[in-house]
Formats: sequence, structure tokens, C-alpha cells
Amino acid sequence: MFITAIAGYAGLVVATLVVEAIAHQVNAGGGKAGFMGPPEVEFRTAITALCVLVVSGLLASLMPAAKAAAVNPIVALQDE
Repeated sequence: MFITAIAGYAGLVVATLVVEAIAHQVNAGGGKAGFMGPPEVEFRTAITALCVLVVSGLLASLMPAAKAAAVNPIVALQDE
């Protein structure tokens, strides 16, 4: 879960930087880019997405971990 949370936070920071860079470019060009205005992301939406990603990463890691924990180590080493 620690790796998932760190990756989620890093992704959130990178995405925020990308959105801000695009907003800066749009504003430098007069504030309108055809049909699109400066991009915005609400803080609540970003935190919700981060939580969904962390929970899905946690759930995706539980299944293989449970399967591996069910294997007897002696039997697993004998198979090799």
C-alpha cells in the first residue's frame, strides 16, 4: 500500500504540474484555445481520484498476496 500511495501522490503532483503548464500556455495565447478554455481540476476531484487509485491498488495486491500466503513454503521450494 505504501508504494501505491507514493505513486498516487507523485502522479497527482505531475498531473497538477501538467495542467498548470497547459493553463499557462492557454492564458499566454489569449485565454482561449478554440473551444477550450484554461483547464481546471477541483481539489476534491483530485483527492477522490487518488483515493480510488490507492484502494484499487490495494485490492489488486491482496489477491496475489493471499494466494502466495496459502502456499506451504516447503512444498513451494520442493517444486523447483
